[in-house]
Amino acid sequence: DWHPVFQNGYARYWERNAQPGENVFAGETVDLSVEVLSNQKVKIMLNKILSYVYPNICGFCNKIISTEYTCKNCQEKLKYMYESEKQLVSVNKYFDFLICAYKYKGIIRSKILQYKFKNKKYLYASLSERLIKLLDMYSNEIDIIVPVPIHFMRAFNRGYNQSFLIAKFIAKKMNKELKNNILKKVQNNKPQSMLTASKRKNNVCNAYKIIKTSAINGKTILLIDDIYTTGATVNECSKVLKENGARKI
Repeated sequence: DWHPVFQNGYARYWERNAQPGENVFAGETVDLSVEVLSNQKVKIMLNKILSYVYPNICGFCNKIISTEYTCKNCQEKLKYMYESEKQLVSVNKYFDFLICAYKYKGIIRSKILQYKFKNKKYLYASLSERLIKLLDMYSNEIDIIVPVPIHFMRAFNRGYNQSFLIAKFIAKKMNKELKNNILKKVQNNKPQSMLTASKRKNNVCNAYKIIKTSAINGKTILLIDDIYTTGATVNECSKVLKENGARKI
């Protein structure tokens, strides 16, 4: 799996994160504007070399592609998996409406499980691509983007928060502020996937708390989670956000 792991590695990571005059490595930005990158040709040349060594590939079929993160063929095949773009929610929900990209079945389910449990975190881009297109029409309504947090022990064991990677990618593409320090999960409860629908609501009750209330007061928040089944997780997060001043979720 080394080859696909690098699809969003150096080549695409440089393209998405480095600005003129900057070198991005290991999450740190170092100013090299005078010493190295004053000439844009250097950046272009390095990007071409890295793209050749670690080419961008489709997250669904592993085919080498030049742009985006899902090949045209897979985009066509995935159309039957499209979910309703916007769903109004019932009165017993704390979030105002729900936007889903795909139905949770078939290859989408397989890829999400790989992304979440098999350390294939590079899949966040391919899984998020259609969602970004759906969210474009609501861009003016969104003030901040907040990922559903996971407990620090689970983050330590997994190595990453899958919802945060999606939220970070969407925030960058939409030019929105990402707030990863607002919601905190304070209970290391059982994974929702291990429970029946009737037990999921109680499992997440009081599992989240707000860290910075001032950052959400009067805000319209785009809350990002990777999977929506019963809605218990996002509803509990939305409840905490609304109780602490959020205007709309």
